[in-house]
Amino acid sequence: LASGPHGSLEHVKLLVERGADIHLKDRLGNNALNASLSADNPDIAKYLIQLGADVNNINYNGVTVARQVELTLDRANPNTEFYHEFKELYDMLAERGVKFPHQHPKIVRAWMRSQGMYVIGDD
Repeated sequence: LASGPHGSLEHVKLLVERGADIHLKDRLGNNALNASLSADNPDIAKYLIQLGADVNNINYNGVTVARQVELTLDRANPNTEFYHEFKELYDMLAERGVKFPHQHPKIVRAWMRSQGMYVIGDD
């Protein structure tokens, strides 16, 4: 929750200092990095990446971290600080081996099923 829409970087740092596990997933397979991206909190996302958050996490709907970042960049105004913050995230992810462009969730879900992974939803 602290990495989501009502959290702040200070909250997340405090939780991490007190032993919070940044790798835990919610009931949909999202980790703290996914939550920070969904809430448009690039400062928290960068912090979590620096701590070693799973940049290749795929939620149970087949949504990758790469997809979240690319969709945000697609809707953001390139002349804003917000865009540049997410562009920095894109670069951080690419440096860590994340492949762009992202795969559509339908393709990812098919791959997940072929690997015996848990998937929500029918295609």
